Amino acid sequence: MVELALCLGIIGFALVAIIGVLPTGMKVQKDNREETLINQDATFIMETLRAGGPSVRTNLFNFFDQIFTNGTAAAFSNDYDIVGLLCNPYTANSANVRALAGVRADQGASAGAKNFTFAYQLDSQVSLANTMNNLWEVRLTFRWPLVPNVHTGAVTKTFRTQVAAQLVTNNAPLYFFQQQQFPP
Repeated sequence: MVELALCLGIIGFALVAIIGVLPTGMKVQKDNREETLINQDATFIMETLRAGGPSVRTNLFNFFDQIFTNGTAAAFSNDYDIVGLLCNPYTANSANVRALAGVRADQGASAGAKNFTFAYQLDSQVSLANTMNNLWEVRLTFRWPLVPNVHTGAVTKTFRTQVAAQLVTNNAPLYFFQQQQFPP
């Protein structure tokens, strides 16, 4: 009988320890997943902006819910418009975006799927770094999570790159990087 009581005590102690650590483990897993999604999305969006132009053929349109320029909602109807608005160097650009990477079930276009998908706010800033060489700095700041009342959480991550290209516009407020062509 004493052995049985001792075994039950050890099992009880172990269960309390496991249950006590479980919430911390779940939070760490959630934070890791969110950061992984942000890293993957940042790489894709940054490369899309760098290579943007009339030939933009991505799937961004399905994941961008709203774009704001200087605090005003901007109209967009395709990927070309999204890239052009985010590259505008003369405005404060931000967008509400649902994660591009991740589980396919989280990427649905229905209202129900949008409510449960990981979303973030993307702030895009394009500024001239060097006028002599057409060198531009592109800064993407991600703020998450984006909650239904369109406020962002406290987590922020910024990605920066430089683009050696001309910034051209076909139709303001749409701007695109045009890579310089060199003869063979």
